[in-house]
Amino acid sequence: MKKWPLLSAGKASASGFCGLPRFVELQVVVRLDSTRVLFIGNSFTARNDIEVGRTIGATVVPVGLAWQHCLAAHPAIVLHDKDQSHPNLAGSYLAACTFYATLFIGQSKSIPNLDMGLAAQTVDALHEAALATTRT
Repeated sequence: MKKWPLLSAGKASASGFCGLPRFVELQVVVRLDSTRVLFIGNSFTARNDIEVGRTIGATVVPVGLAWQHCLAAHPAIVLHDKDQSHPNLAGSYLAACTFYATLFIGQSKSIPNLDMGLAAQTVDALHEAALATTRT
């Protein structure tokens, strides 16, 4: 298994990238073998974040949009923990699936099933949301 070096992580202002004038919060910025990857957790700023990602030549992982898609298509699936701020197991798994679909789907047409203690129907719905979001 290849280990990916994490060169930087944290919140970043778009003004720090290419001198862009507006502030856009990008939750995580990492480099994988010289490829920038932006994790977008907030679906409300996703369009701006995607634009920033394109401007700086980054691969954009639209986790917030995958959540939005899942919640609209499968309202019975709960993605937030009890505090309504952090993800629960299903929400974390959906984020991981979105990363997988964005970074590796060219090598595989599907997301591998992992035994995470989630119902098979929930896992299928989370896979569908991640794949649908990253294919658009």
